[in-house]
Amino acid sequence: MPPYLWPRVGEVQEPQWINPDPVRPVLRVPMSPADFPLPVRTHQADTIDARCGADPRGFPWLD
Repeated sequence: MPPYLWPRVGEVQEPQWINPDPVRPVLRVPMSPADFPLPVRTHQADTIDARCGADPRGFPWLD
């Protein structure tokens, strides 16, 4: 991605490492939501779709 201008920040260059070929993982770290110190929010796609249709400006529709 080429650099771009962000208002009040200036020029931004996002570092992205990509490889068009499959890569072999170096390490696998098993994790679950219980490993995070804060609650992990999950969602149901059909519920989000319905809320978006009813109130598109209401995002993020926190319960």
